[in-house]
Amino acid sequence: MPVSTYTRRRLTIVWAVLLVITAASWLTARGGGSEHVVNPVVTVVVVAIAAVKAHLVIWHFMDVRTAPRWLKACTGTWTVAIFALLLGFYWAAA
Repeated sequence: MPVSTYTRRRLTIVWAVLLVITAASWLTARGGGSEHVVNPVVTVVVVAIAAVKAHLVIWHFMDVRTAPRWLKACTGTWTVAIFALLLGFYWAAA
């Protein structure tokens, strides 16, 4: 099987996973209720899902998966740091 076919199949699978994760995030946020009350559990879940999606995009669509180890470490640390900052800002404002 040519490499391009393998890459297209892998990216298609990751794209499908991103679609499912997006739908799960939407359903989770929608399930929080229509009274527009901020639910901390829903907020944490949606932000965590966003962090996973960001990691998948960086890893697969930006080819960090095949990058040097230092770049993998930097992007992983960045994802965790942004997730922690968002949650920190959320809890500080609550």
